[in-house]
Amino acid sequence: MKIYFIGVNGIGVSGLAKISKFLGHDVYGSDQLRTPMSETLEAQGITFYDSHCADRIKEMDVIVYSTAVKMTNPELIEAIKLKKLIFKRGEYLAKLMHFQEGIAVAGAHGKTTTTSMCAMLFLPSDATFYIGGVLPEVKDTVHPGTSSIFISEADESDNSFLFMHPKYSIITNIEPDHIDFHGSFDHIKESFEKFMEQTSKEIVACGECDTLLNMVKKHPKKARLYGFDTKFDIVASHVRVEGTRTLFNISIDGVLVYENIEIIVPGRHNVLNATASIYVAHQCGIAENVIREQIKKFTGAKRRFDIIYNDGFTIIDDYAHHPTEISATIEAAKTLNAKRLVVVYQPHRYSRTNFLFDAYYNVFKDITKGFILPIYSAGEENVYKITELDLCRQISENNNVEVIDESAVMSMIPEQGDLLIFMGAGNITYLAQKFAQKFIKIN
Repeated sequence: MKIYFIGVNGIGVSGLAKISKFLGHDVYGSDQLRTPMSETLEAQGITFYDSHCADRIKEMDVIVYSTAVKMTNPELIEAIKLKKLIFKRGEYLAKLMHFQEGIAVAGAHGKTTTTSMCAMLFLPSDATFYIGGVLPEVKDTVHPGTSSIFISEADESDNSFLFMHPKYSIITNIEPDHIDFHGSFDHIKESFEKFMEQTSKEIVACGECDTLLNMVKKHPKKARLYGFDTKFDIVASHVRVEGTRTLFNISIDGVLVYENIEIIVPGRHNVLNATASIYVAHQCGIAENVIREQIKKFTGAKRRFDIIYNDGFTIIDDYAHHPTEISATIEAAKTLNAKRLVVVYQPHRYSRTNFLFDAYYNVFKDITKGFILPIYSAGEENVYKITELDLCRQISENNNVEVIDESAVMSMIPEQGDLLIFMGAGNITYLAQKFAQKFIKIN
């Protein structure tokens, strides 16, 4: 079968192309520019085109397109005209998962890390996985495996997760986000409710989220709650931090099952992520010794508390862009006991900044110094007339935050013992790498 991917350089679509090639299909893809991803795809036997041309579509059997592809795209127009079998990225992902035992991870925050943890636990058994970030252990976002398990991140931003009908679902939390698509928090909750209904065996839900705690009451037979409270079905307890290690116990239905589980990614939120992942692995028959060794080796998904420099001072690249994520990242950073905690934050989208404006209040209260870059538009127009200066005033009461530009960031000189976090979902990761490279050259 010939499968053609439009917008193939994207992290999501490229992963689907790789899995399709592994399954034995003839795979082709196009995008506007040649990037390192294009070369990676070609190295795996996928034909890449750095332009969009309608003439190529005639010979193809299936067309898959990215959510970033507009309906004016000539290849998509031709595919519709020729009545080809056409799938959106999320729909095609669900089709691949449909033929296997699906484990889907959803939530406003933490889904990439939790999916990555699941992938690590099932990696020795050769499960297929599809993640929204790079798993360092395989240096990729996907792993096409030979077992019956298919682990995938489930994206609620455009409701593409509603194409899925997983056997197990992990839901880390439900919060208002992506309002530009959903319109209201009520619509988001309706979408998650449908996702839960489509889970066939168990909904593994975080009881620490009040919204989620209330919603799962509708599913008493298949919902399993995890968290720190002893009233939950799966309980993480005796959490303690020893240097860079975090140790904790896991009880299931009141019985201590795992004692002294060790992870090396910091923060109580990662204890929760690990607890959910371990429970699902336990339910699927993964051996205890495998669970212990694999979770201990987990270093984090790329751009999730990603240490990119550590010599005298530490630089971290992190994807946090929602106030709840920012707070969790700062809370995790505090456990490292740095001399100073400095954050460089790039707000993401005018719509998100406007809708979540109140939630930003005092979110940087526990850091030494914060810097706010210009808002990353992600293609949006600023119809809200909101600026990074407005956000700066909202974020902090104690005047420890100021607006900054890229050139001023590059002139910063960290002190011995400092911890610097570059934070955001836009292009700040390139600034973080550029900043770190400056000190790598010196040394």
